[in-house]
Amino acid sequence: MTVDATRAAFFLNTDASIFEYETLEIDHTNMAAPIYLVRNNRYGLTATLETAAEVTFVYVPMKVTRASLRGDMDSSMKFALGDLGEIIPDQLDAIRTAGGLGEKPTVKFRTFRSDDLSAPFFGPITLEMRSLPRSGDGAAFDASPPRLNLSRTGIRYAIADQPQLRALL
Repeated sequence: MTVDATRAAFFLNTDASIFEYETLEIDHTNMAAPIYLVRNNRYGLTATLETAAEVTFVYVPMKVTRASLRGDMDSSMKFALGDLGEIIPDQLDAIRTAGGLGEKPTVKFRTFRSDDLSAPFFGPITLEMRSLPRSGDGAAFDASPPRLNLSRTGIRYAIADQPQLRALL
């Protein structure tokens, strides 16, 4: 079965007691370790990633919304994290103080089936955090796919650089 067929079968034929855990991984070179968060399991979650590493996800009240609901292939997402406790703000401050957001933090979104935590059910979707505002009650941020083609093709000619072009004007 293909991935889409497996997901369709899950939503159409699965028992109501089986559901998806939505997880988030935030990583940056200036952080001591990646942050693993789960949205819908208040006891936390231990699951196996696609790399075969077993990690523990910490519960954080979180709202996950797609930035675009149209079929335009925009996989941007918005995350609103609730009470962040004491550990996560320190990690996020390490990103800010080590040079701002010159290097964008990596955000990976995955889901796991509640009856099978041996591998992600969907994902990871790898995104980049664009900004990191924080308030007293949590943080909210947008994450979008990395921009892979920022350079333009061709060479820009200017008379200051190429004086022989003046004859062509």
